[in-house]
Order: sequence, then C-alpha cells, then structure tokens
Amino acid sequence: NFADTQATVKDGDYALASQLADCCCKTQRAVDSVNYNGAMNTASINANTTAQTQKILDAISQNKIDSLQAQVSELKTQNMFCGVPRISPYGYGVTPTFANCGCAANF
Repeated sequence: NFADTQATVKDGDYALASQLADCCCKTQRAVDSVNYNGAMNTASINANTTAQTQKILDAISQNKIDSLQAQVSELKTQNMFCGVPRISPYGYGVTPTFANCGCAANF
C-alpha cells in the first residue's frame, strides 16, 4: 500500500506541477497581451499627436505664406507707382507752339 500511496502522491505532484505550468503560461500570455495592447495604444496616441502637430505646423506655414504674399502684393502696388510723376512733367507756362508763335504754321 505504500506503493499505492506513493503513486497517488506522485500523480498528485504531476497534476499540481502541470496546473502550475499551465497557470504560469496563461499568466505570461495575459501579461504579453497587456503589453501588446499598451504598445498599440501608445502607437495610436503618437500617430494622433504627430498628425495634430503637423496640422498646426501647416496652419502656421500657411499663415506665413499668406502674410508674405500680402506683403509682396503691397510692394508690387507701391512699385507700380515708382517713376510715375505726381505732377505733370509738362510746364504750365507759355508753350512756344501755342498759336504757332505768330508764324502762321510755317515752321
């Protein structure tokens, strides 16, 4: 009967060892799953943050472009009037050809 008792204890030890190994594997798989989910969530957050940051940078760049285009337009408008006299370049006094200077159109 000692052999039977020993066999029963041995079978119980094997069963217990098998249950412990199974529990350990399940626990490790659960930890792996949590780690994977955490990594996926972090990647999603990082991608979203990058996309939002890019939108902000694009808006800032567009504002700068718009500002520079407005400045260029203003400078072009100012440049259109460069070299254009504000007063008549012709004299306001007596012009020598008025009434043909008494020459009766004989030049």
